[in-house]
Amino acid sequence: MCAPLQSLLSSHSTPMVPAPLLIICVSCTGSTVSSPLAISVVWCVYNALPHFLVLWYVLVSKGISLQYLCRFCILLSFFCGSIAVGLIWGLYPRTYSFKV
Repeated sequence: MCAPLQSLLSSHSTPMVPAPLLIICVSCTGSTVSSPLAISVVWCVYNALPHFLVLWYVLVSKGISLQYLCRFCILLSFFCGSIAVGLIWGLYPRTYSFKV
């Protein structure tokens, strides 16, 4: 188990593991174990951004703060999408053996 994750799990009775820590653990545990989880976490952030913006529009503000938040989320979605595609391209094997 990844050392930061193990110390986090042992220090709390109910563990709350943040998403960036799971992505960091890809390098600690090896890409075959955690790569689907890391890719899923990045895609979850990417897919949650439009819903977050709608909730912000309805519940918080329709003014200048929404404009700045949209500009920030455009960059965040671009980087999350790029990271997810890079993880898929870099971590999954290029060839598959279909023999059983």
